[in-house]
Amino acid sequence: MLRLDPSAAVLTSTHLLLVKLCLQAKAYSYALPILNKHICHFPDLPERSSSEPSAICVGPGSSLSFITGVSGFSAKLTYQDYLRYFVYGGMIYMTLKEWQSALHFLGVVISMPTANSVSAIMVEAYKKWVLVGLLEKGKLCAPPNITAAHVMRVYQSLARPYVSLAQAFERGDLKRLQGEVDAAKDIWCADNNFGLVSQVLDAFFRQSVIKLGRTFAALTVADLARQVLPSPAEETVTESAVSSLIMSGVLDASLVQTQDPAGLSILRFSAVPSFPRLSHELEVQSCLKKERQLMEHLVCNLEEINTALGMSDECLDSLQRGQAWAASGGVNPTPTETVGLEIDEDLMGDMS
Repeated sequence: MLRLDPSAAVLTSTHLLLVKLCLQAKAYSYALPILNKHICHFPDLPERSSSEPSAICVGPGSSLSFITGVSGFSAKLTYQDYLRYFVYGGMIYMTLKEWQSALHFLGVVISMPTANSVSAIMVEAYKKWVLVGLLEKGKLCAPPNITAAHVMRVYQSLARPYVSLAQAFERGDLKRLQGEVDAAKDIWCADNNFGLVSQVLDAFFRQSVIKLGRTFAALTVADLARQVLPSPAEETVTESAVSSLIMSGVLDASLVQTQDPAGLSILRFSAVPSFPRLSHELEVQSCLKKERQLMEHLVCNLEEINTALGMSDECLDSLQRGQAWAASGGVNPTPTETVGLEIDEDLMGDMS
């Protein structure tokens, strides 16, 4: 795929096939070279591409010129295929615990424009979006700004148990959170989201311990269990969980053993970040470099999109009408008037 199209910016049926097979084979990392590329185009429509020559050796960034509806490089794609690609991609990122990338892919699905109906694929993506938001940011994340208000009402209605779970998480009420998990266990299993819900409970413990570090300088493990858990668990279990957080770098603290072997371990939170300032600046510099490369890539593809739209039949018809009005001494139609361009607003109506 990358030899044919190094940018992988044109969505093809092979994209969907690859991520589906990687999910089924549990070979998740094999899909990353494609998933990490940004989709910017669909193959040209057959009626447009049939009248234009197709050439493979046309230089970098021009794969849209030869990956067309009649070139044979891709089968016909539907909106369902587009949504499934991003849902499957989000699931792959979830298995690799790359939560930020998973949020991006799921956000593409839930913000898909729709008028009269919402696809079941979009609803399933929103359910996963809620859980991934809790795992990544510890809260119910706001959807992308382009998500329509009526679509959000549908999501909140059909995914009510997930919203209730997120609200209990945000309030820091472990008893209610555990109650929501137990009450809707059949729903989590039916939606194949029970694994994510189980990780939400672990994330609640992690977030609770981090919040305690903003209040206390040090705590015994027993006091920590009383603060975090509704019924204090065994000290060894809690201490093991805290040790895992420290070793993974999630918690900036240290466990101190007392001189008495039978004494309680003490968790001391670090007041100053442990990483050097230079290391932090290098990380920021690396992120800025990646963002710059992404912007350059998007600008390049945006120019191709503008060119394609400018050569479309709708645009040419509009220009011809404008010239006809100018020749007859009339006034060009305003943007609010109809100029012969029909837009199908019900993009997802056939996916219900």
